[in-house]
Amino acid sequence: CAVLGESGAGKSTLARILVGFYSPMKGSVRLDGVSVNTWDKKDLCDFIGYLPQEIQLFGGSAIQNITRFKEVDLAELKKVCEDFNLNTIFDSIEHQEQIEISNDCLDLPGGLKQRIALARSFYKSPNFIVLDEPTSSLDAQFENKLINILGEHKARGALIIINTHNKRIL
Repeated sequence: CAVLGESGAGKSTLARILVGFYSPMKGSVRLDGVSVNTWDKKDLCDFIGYLPQEIQLFGGSAIQNITRFKEVDLAELKKVCEDFNLNTIFDSIEHQEQIEISNDCLDLPGGLKQRIALARSFYKSPNFIVLDEPTSSLDAQFENKLINILGEHKARGALIIINTHNKRIL
């Protein structure tokens, strides 16, 4: 599902409501019959993949950011690192030289930051994926790769909601 609208129309607010960051004024968003606002956020992230428009990474390793600071599933980590061209991050496990991210993330290029955040959203193949302007810092080649990744997740039955102005993604 694509959500379109002018700047300031509420697309990002809707995305935040869908993933439980905000509570709706009326009604509810339910996951398996339970309001997303009542789920423990640490548990909810196992079922929802979310990429906010303004990407936030946290101080720690790139791997911790992808795995949401949870126990590492090596097979899942390898898959998302391959999907998002982050093989050097996965390879850093073998060499025990993890790539560190500072709290302000000023040392990371925008495209790398975007790919790490996308990998986090797809880590462990959640069934509900909400992406807010997922291609804002990506080149055309990687956009094509993202379109293929979205197709794979759609084919396995994931519900994907995308806020975008990018006609190629639509």
